[in-house]
Formats: sequence, C-alpha cells, structure tokens
Amino acid sequence: MHDWCGSSLSSVFNFPQQVQSNLHSTVSDYIENHQWHIPWQLQQAFPPLMSHVNRVTIPIVEKQDQLLWKHSKSGMLSLKDAYKFTSTARQKLDWTEIIWNLAITPSKSFMMWRLIHNRMST
Repeated sequence: MHDWCGSSLSSVFNFPQQVQSNLHSTVSDYIENHQWHIPWQLQQAFPPLMSHVNRVTIPIVEKQDQLLWKHSKSGMLSLKDAYKFTSTARQKLDWTEIIWNLAITPSKSFMMWRLIHNRMST
C-alpha cells in the first residue's frame, strides 16, 4: 500500500511484512463514481481507516494509478537511486533480499546482480 494519505496504511495499521507483500490493490480499486467504496469488512477490521480515507480528495478527472519512488525528487526509481537507498547504513540485510524484491524491476535487479558478481560487460 502506498503513501497516498500521509503515511502508508500498512505502517499505520502495523501490517506484518508477509501481509504487506500480498497487498495488490490500488487506490482506484476502491473508488466508484468519484466516491470511496471501502468494503464493510475492511471498515470493521480497521475502524480508523475511514478517517484516513476521507481526508483524501478524489480527483474529478480520472487518472491511472502510478507508483512513485519517495526517495527521489522526480518520483522515478533509477538504478542510482536504488543503489544509494540500499547502500545506506540503515541495517545489515542479505544482498539477495535487497536486489530481488517487488520494489525493484527485474531488469534492474539483474543488472545489480551482474554488478555484484563482476559480470558487467566492458
């Protein structure tokens, strides 16, 4: 779930990592006729959800959802940004978990794998 209402809903509601990786809905999945349509089950399971959702204004003109990389000014993920983000001294992670994950496109993951294994063509 993306950071579209101040902070990600997965962090607000403390979703475990294994749950977060299975979340595939987009904001547009919950909008019909320019109104929020949040399933009753979600509203009951997470009572504060509606207060977060109701603070977001639904645009009049429909736009396709897009992913934004919040760690860059442009919102686009570049190989340089991914490297800078993963190489910071936040916490020690296994490099395979950093490179091969849903947040990085497979082509960039493969390029990083080649770089780590000294397999880049010259």
